[in-house]
Amino acid sequence: MGAEDQMEVYGYKRDKVRTSVSWLLIVLSGGSLRLVFHWWPQLMLYATHRQCPLDFAEKVLLVLMLYATHRQCPLDFAEKVLLVH
Repeated sequence: MGAEDQMEVYGYKRDKVRTSVSWLLIVLSGGSLRLVFHWWPQLMLYATHRQCPLDFAEKVLLVLMLYATHRQCPLDFAEKVLLVH
């Protein structure tokens, strides 16, 4: 009532070292780590990308700010959309 939900946007760019280490751990875990990443895709994003300004982002993470709990709740992540004016 009167309060609005807000959304925050974070940009991420692929990090070759993080990606290599993540895939090595996926192989060593027999694929079970990839299953965890399938259930929580934001963890795969955190494990393989680094945060960067939106201008350079390859992926974006949208975070819904819930006014009732004041907790961050990852909503979704999506490929960056290039807008041409």
